[in-house]
Amino acid sequence: MPKETFFNLSQEKKDNLFRAAYKLFIENKYEDVTIRDLVKEAKIPIGSFYRYFEDKDDLYIYMIKLGEQKIYDELAAKKDYTFSPMMLGTASEEILRQVLSKEEYEFDETFSDAPDKLLQKFYFYEFSTELEDEYRKNLLRLKEQGRLREDIDCEFLLYIYKTSMFNIIMYYREKGITEFEEREKIKNAFFNKFFLRGVTK
Repeated sequence: MPKETFFNLSQEKKDNLFRAAYKLFIENKYEDVTIRDLVKEAKIPIGSFYRYFEDKDDLYIYMIKLGEQKIYDELAAKKDYTFSPMMLGTASEEILRQVLSKEEYEFDETFSDAPDKLLQKFYFYEFSTELEDEYRKNLLRLKEQGRLREDIDCEFLLYIYKTSMFNIIMYYREKGITEFEEREKIKNAFFNKFFLRGVTK
């Protein structure tokens, strides 16, 4: 999570750092990008970076979460808002391209190739709480509307969801599945034919 000094920056300065990070993370493996590379590209002192973020992981995960929140807000605003995998962060390529800028979309694609420890931070540790709150509200609202089975424990469902997302990415890696279309097919088959059938009425 960014430090307070980052939130006090002008949007122009925030965007300058984001542009530098997009360029480096899109063009290079995550492991090959250093904080020195980031500050050089953004033309800011290295000390400033550490006043904004704890480390490279902190910046990267925050930027991924911004994209996730942007997609979630767009889908939640639709009049035909319904429970679907997309409302839990599994949006289709079409939705991603509609909602995200070109840089944001290309950056989002790097997430499936991020180091295991970074994915664990995103899904399971301190970085996961904000988006979890949004997903939790969604599930509770659907339960109140009578669209989830009465015996469903929303906290357990949320845990199963995020562990499934993590393990699906691990499956892609183990099987060498790199094409977006094939990944999307596997992910949507799991959520539509298995996950949702077990929890919805």
